[in-house]
Amino acid sequence: MFKVGDLVRINEHCALNFFINKLAIIKMSLGHDATEHKDGSYYMLHFSDGSEHVFSQRELDLISRVYKK
Repeated sequence: MFKVGDLVRINEHCALNFFINKLAIIKMSLGHDATEHKDGSYYMLHFSDGSEHVFSQRELDLISRVYKK
């Protein structure tokens, strides 16, 4: 599971080629999809161009974890 503020990369499981290998920050967790048995969590991501899009956990690779002081 990812945390708000984590830096992630969109991986090859994403159906939209435009987003593959783009970096984004986790803005919020949208919860778990009960119909998915594995990796059924969804996240809203914030991209550097200011746009926000929703992706499933299986479409994301962790680049850097956020740490609170």
